[in-house]
This record gives sequence, C-alpha cells and structure tokens, in this order.
Amino acid sequence: MRLRDIIFRNKKKASSELKGVVSNAEVDLILDHRIDAEKIRNIWNNYEKDYKLSASVVICGINALVDYIGIPVVTGGGRNRDKIQKHVDFVANSVHKKGFVEGNFFLWACWNDKKNDIDNIIYNFESMRKPVFDIDTKELLEVSFEHDIEFNDAQGNRRRCRRIRRFTQTHIYTRYEGDRQEGKEDTVIAHNLGRLPVVFVRYNRSLEESYGHGLIEATEPYLRVLSSVLLNRAIEDRRSSRRKLNITARDAESWLANTAMVNGVDTNGIDLESLDILFNTIGDDGVKEESGYINITPSAQDSLEIAKTMYACIREIMGTPEWIFPSKLGASFASVEAQVPSWIQHIETLRNNEWYTNWIEILELYNRTFSLAQGTSVKPIDLHWKRLDLETPELRAKIVNYMIASMKLAKENALMTDEEIRDYLDEYLNDLGDYASLSKAMPEMIERLTELSSAKKGGENEDRSDRNRPTEGENLITNEDRDKTQT
Repeated sequence: MRLRDIIFRNKKKASSELKGVVSNAEVDLILDHRIDAEKIRNIWNNYEKDYKLSASVVICGINALVDYIGIPVVTGGGRNRDKIQKHVDFVANSVHKKGFVEGNFFLWACWNDKKNDIDNIIYNFESMRKPVFDIDTKELLEVSFEHDIEFNDAQGNRRRCRRIRRFTQTHIYTRYEGDRQEGKEDTVIAHNLGRLPVVFVRYNRSLEESYGHGLIEATEPYLRVLSSVLLNRAIEDRRSSRRKLNITARDAESWLANTAMVNGVDTNGIDLESLDILFNTIGDDGVKEESGYINITPSAQDSLEIAKTMYACIREIMGTPEWIFPSKLGASFASVEAQVPSWIQHIETLRNNEWYTNWIEILELYNRTFSLAQGTSVKPIDLHWKRLDLETPELRAKIVNYMIASMKLAKENALMTDEEIRDYLDEYLNDLGDYASLSKAMPEMIERLTELSSAKKGGENEDRSDRNRPTEGENLITNEDRDKTQT
C-alpha cells in the first residue's frame, strides 16, 4: 500500500487496513462490511508485524483511559445491589478495555444453578451471525453466534463440531453440527427476561449506526506509518553505523576463498548480506573498476518530525494528553495543571455519554436475572461514578480548608444540616461511608476539622515560629481517624 493511501482518505477506498463499518441499512448486516476484530486484538496484543513498533502508544493510551474512568457504583436494585456490584467490580475493567480496543462485543449474563450465581460470558464480534436490528432505534432484537469446538472421542481421536447458539426475546436455541460430542445435545430454553439475554456493548456509536468503533480502528493508519518510520530509521541507523569494506580483486570469489582459508574461516559461515562489502574487479586489460557508497543526506530529523506528527495524531484521536504517558509521568503538577480540567471533562463525557447507556443495559440484565432466579420483584436500578481526583495533597488540603470554613459558617447559620454536610463531603472525599454510621460522629468530626483548619491559620497571639506551625497533613483528617469514624 502506498504511503499516500495510508495517510490520506480516499473516497473510494478506506485508508485503513481494517475494513471500516459501513453506515448503510442495506449492507449494515453483512459480515464483509464490518471491521476485522481479530486483527484489532492482534494489534492490541502486539502480534501484528506491521505495528510492532507503534502499538505501545495506543496500548498505553487505552490503559490510561480505563484506569481513569474507574468502576461505576450501583444504586438501587433492592437486595440485588451488592451482588450486582460484585459482578460490576469483576468485569468493569475488561468491559472498558474491550470496548476501547474493539468497539463491539457481547456480554451474556448466564445463570448457573450450581453456583446460584451469574456467569459472565463474552462473545467476540466476529462470531456474530444473522443479527436482527430495529430499523429505527438500531436495538439488537435477535442474534446468533457460531463457534468451532475441538475434542477427543473415546478412542482419543481428534474431532470437531460447530455450535450455533441463537438468542431471541423469548428463547435460547443451541444446536450442533458435525461430530457430536458426548453430552452435547440440541436444546431450546425459554426465558422470561422480557428482553434479549445478551447485551451488545457498542462504544463510539452514532445514532444512525448499528455498530460501534474502537480506538484502534481509528488510529490504525497512523500506527502503521509510525511503525514503518521507526523501522526504516532503525535499519538506516544500523546500515550507516557499520564499518564498510571496499575491496579490489581480479576474482572476488577466489579472493574471498583464499582470505577465508588463510584466516581459518569457513566460507559457508560468512553472511555477506549482513556485511557492507563492495568488490571491485581488475579487468584483463588491467583497468581497475571502482565503486563507492553514495553519501545520502541525513534524514533522521525528517523521520523524527513524521514520527512526532503520527504520535500527536494518535493522542488526539484517543483524547489522551501527553502527560499520562510513562515518559511524562515525572513531570511536576504545575507543568500539566492547565490540562487537567479538559482531561477531567473528557473522562466525564466518556462516563456519562459513551458508557452510561452500555452499563445501564448490563445492570438491568443483571437485575432481572437475579430477580427471576430468586423469585423477587425487579427494583429500579441506576449508577453513578466516583469523583475523579487529580489534586495534589497540598491542593487538596487547601480545598478542604475552604470547604470546612464554608460549612462551619453554613451550620452556625442553620443553612446546612449534618446530613447535607456529609453529602457534600462524600462527593469530594468519596470514602466517608454511609450517613447512618456517621450521624452521631458528624458533629465531633466537623468540630475536629474546624480546629485543624483554625490551627493552620494560627491566632494573633500565638507563637508563629516553625515549631508551632501545623504540617500539611494536619489540615486533612488522617486515614486513622477516618477509619475510626467508619468503625
């Protein structure tokens, strides 16, 4: 593929090596028009040869997004809440990572009678067959999955069969083709979920599209160019850094054989391709042929600029600032402070827009599955996210001081109750626990925090020497005090 085809968009041919998703109702259900999810996973795992030198950029960026987005907190759901939260904690990072990488996958909350719990089963995008979508809302109404299964029969011979599992709004159909494994029978299972038993997780999907888009699909052309530039640069550096020989001989083969014999070297063990040797022969008329290396203008700076441009494009597509990458993690907070608000806004947008709908579907499926299995009514369920905390300890201490002073004034003037103060603190600190366990300790805690805040400022008649000044840590409630309060 030409460099121009990789960099620039072509109206008739996608620049990406991966097949782009076609947003067309007529062809949207055809496998040939969907992306190559298996190749995307290979890029993520750094198996693809053409992307080995650049895959680390997108791997690092996606890992950072997953870490900062965090795990949603389940609210509602009645008695099922704790059980659902346990499963959310277990699958959250995998769900986010797979969504960012591939853009499309399926999660089946399969009830396991033996464990009396849910098994989380993931189906990859490429195993999907015959999907049925609502033509207007793009909601998935029916879907099938095909998997090839290999097994050994009673005689130890290798066998293979194909399992086709079909999910509808009312039933789950399973059938097998080919060699039948013992104990594997065709089944039809009815369910009362009132919805599809699987959730189609789609990241970065437009309203008119049936499928989502992963970040590797969008960054693939730039990853390919970056890897190619780095590889060519490495080859050029290796070639220019090796010592070169310019040999004049009447017969190159006899010269090489004689030289190898004198030095006790087997000519079969000489790898001429790894050596920079130019042989010049002497003709019968005694005229010597000459050759030499062409001095090429150094292009390292140009390669560096191209690599920087590709790197910047990849970061822009992922929406990740430069300071989250390992090489920049040692930067001071002051040098990146201006970028923090936009990064927080980006994470909040991903949480509330891209991922909220997917998680609500997953939570509703969990909730209905638990309720039906246990014979309980289905309670409303929702989620929220913990506050994204990017402050340094010093900045956090200043903010807490301002908060305590404001809440003290509000409490003295009967503008805030203890419960409202707790909710305000909980939104910021995230770890104060339920109000029921803090209701009695709240006045004492507020008084203690107020004293610490006042100690920071100091009285007019107090000694202002260094030995009487509180440390930064004294402006915050310590972990030990917080643990005692929770207990």
